[in-house]
Amino acid sequence: MGSLRLLTPQDESMILEWRNSNAVAPYMLRDTLISQEEHHRWFGQILHDTDSAVFRIMEHEGVSCGLASLSPINSDKLSGEWGGYLAPHIPRGSGLGKTLMYLSLTTAFSHLKLNLVQVEVLVGNDAAIGLYDSIGFIRGETIFNRAEHKNGPADVIAMSLKRVDWNLRKDEVREILI
Repeated sequence: MGSLRLLTPQDESMILEWRNSNAVAPYMLRDTLISQEEHHRWFGQILHDTDSAVFRIMEHEGVSCGLASLSPINSDKLSGEWGGYLAPHIPRGSGLGKTLMYLSLTTAFSHLKLNLVQVEVLVGNDAAIGLYDSIGFIRGETIFNRAEHKNGPADVIAMSLKRVDWNLRKDEVREILI
């Protein structure tokens, strides 16, 4: 199915390449290119911040194929905001996006003991919205002008999943992946 592993310093350039690719950048809340210097600062922070953030690389059959994050994590509210994407070389529709979500949510709810995972997704990113819907995320409000895009501010949809709801769906999601 795949697994999540800790980031290593060797992942830094790979993640920047993925993030700035035409397959990933347009679907991020900020779609402008990230400089090497900016990325280096960010990467240094996330390697050392294990209290309020969890970043993992997904591997499938020995190939690094995606990034998953829970950041920030609110330890008082036991909640976190999920973010992630597949590497540009991974074919969409392969099932690896759902695998990435399954592994991330297992980490969030079983290992970190969070009660709520939230995500913000760009209006119009129907593939991601469909993925979140299929897993059981509930749509919240539309937040206008939240994302910083080249062509001006973009709108996002807030979605969330409670641990209790995940516990009802996780076996079904796992069966689909197997």
